[in-house]
Amino acid sequence: MNREMKEKVRKNYLRRVNLIAKSKLYGGNLMKAVNAWPVCILRYSTGILEWSNKELHVMDIKTRKVLAMFGIFHIQSSVARLYQNRKYGGRRLKNVEDCVSSEEMSLKEHVVRSEEWMIKVVANKVEVCEARADYVKHMDRERAEELARKKMHGRFFKNIAEVFDERSCQWLRAGYLAKSTEAFVCAAQEQALGTRLLKKVVLGEEVAAECRIFDKTSEPIAHLAAGCSGLA
Repeated sequence: MNREMKEKVRKNYLRRVNLIAKSKLYGGNLMKAVNAWPVCILRYSTGILEWSNKELHVMDIKTRKVLAMFGIFHIQSSVARLYQNRKYGGRRLKNVEDCVSSEEMSLKEHVVRSEEWMIKVVANKVEVCEARADYVKHMDRERAEELARKKMHGRFFKNIAEVFDERSCQWLRAGYLAKSTEAFVCAAQEQALGTRLLKKVVLGEEVAAECRIFDKTSEPIAHLAAGCSGLA
């Protein structure tokens, strides 16, 4: 029965993620919708269904695949940043594994604090290792450190560290960019886009020196193309 119910929850969760990904919601609202509608199924199952870390990890991977399929998450973009808080430069998607773990901790805290005699009997067998609030802060700190360790993904945040404040990520906190635009800008900041500079310097590939974006049949555009060729 546990296996059948988990399969139903898993399919329903991914179905809802697909429906939201197909929508025309702005980037910020789309992430809020995923955090509210599909994730609530997993929240309700916490404490009833026994999820393994591997099962939850696979669901996170499938979620990112769906987002990538609809242009909401760049395939080479930072996974840590995807789950970070928006005021710190992340996109604030709920991590399935973290969500279930935090809900389990919340249930344990409720059992331990309860004054009902029947629940107190259960509380004697419950051990609270870490508070839910501390766990959330702990995971946010770990993801920020993971992003900072990345040479490519974390370079942008290292370069702006001295001038970074709450206004630096106002465009993310507002969440009014189109879902694909938000993904593209984040990927560009993380140097995850397949530019010709990346191919030449990092991958060591031979690339053309001229810029092909411009039409050289037009004199003004040809002039811009000549200036752009030095940036290739």
